[in-house]
Amino acid sequence: WDSCPTIVVTPGEKMEFYEGEEVTKEKLVRRLTAHDNEDNNMHNISGITDLNDNLRIVKVTYPESKNHSQAAYENTYEKDVPGDFLLDTYYLKLEKNEVVDVLVTFAVTDSIGNITEEQIPVRVKYNNYPKISSEEIFYYLKEEANRGEITSTALIGRASAEDEEDANITGEM
Repeated sequence: WDSCPTIVVTPGEKMEFYEGEEVTKEKLVRRLTAHDNEDNNMHNISGITDLNDNLRIVKVTYPESKNHSQAAYENTYEKDVPGDFLLDTYYLKLEKNEVVDVLVTFAVTDSIGNITEEQIPVRVKYNNYPKISSEEIFYYLKEEANRGEITSTALIGRASAEDEEDANITGEM
């Protein structure tokens, strides 16, 4: 008797992303572990080096957002998602502090053809806008401009940016 493989979120990993974040199949799969007792004990005799390389996405179910700016919908894939797949992360459609659980169905096939499908929730969290601060400064536009003092570097140097999720992001301006 040959058991079916298992698919679990790797301990220490989270299936959690922010609204608007680009989430590829690779980003999802690298947080998972596919395991099969027989294949793992065969020490690669079967030619399968890592079941994680065979993980597929066969269905994605999106719930409706609280404010109804995005309706619920589902995408099913016969074999796997296309190479350019991006998870819909509800960009600009979630309410402040809203969280949705997108249900992603992963599948894997072991060396003798046993197929396992596992539905795993992927959390999408509201992404707070960054806050940009700057000291107040007054320019005599013509004089400073003629001396070359009003540059983008000078203006950015007087500003700072913070983000609730990423803390100080001044260096990214």
